[in-house]
Amino acid sequence: MEKSIVAMNLFEWVPGYAVQIAEIDEEHKLWLRTMNRFHDAMLNGTGKKFFRAEFAQAAQLLLTHFAHEEKLMTAAHYPHIGAQIKEHDGFRRTCRMFMERFERGENVLTVQLMLAVSVGTLRHGASVLRFAEYLRSTGHAAA
Repeated sequence: MEKSIVAMNLFEWVPGYAVQIAEIDEEHKLWLRTMNRFHDAMLNGTGKKFFRAEFAQAAQLLLTHFAHEEKLMTAAHYPHIGAQIKEHDGFRRTCRMFMERFERGENVLTVQLMLAVSVGTLRHGASVLRFAEYLRSTGHAAA
């Protein structure tokens, strides 16, 4: 009989995370749900199975999201877009490195991946809140 651990979410969406752009807020919520499912899988001993089944899809979600944010930042003439792109690029490299290791047959430690993704998610959250404040202060915020 397989043991199952009931886990609390690692990431919780709170209204203060909202950038008031519905598509971006939904993308952020989807990412947090994905990371919570990954965390649950790790706690239940199925993290590697989750990685095999869903990491490529999660990485594609991330790439699409970053492109979407960068397009919005460009349109809003966000003065810190260079730093944001640099952050996105770092996260892209991390995801690519884990995928390459997995594809080479290396033992991808899900704890290492979860830590890297968690730190990246927290950094991203802080920087996107700065973008949201910029949007509000310049009158670009969506209704």
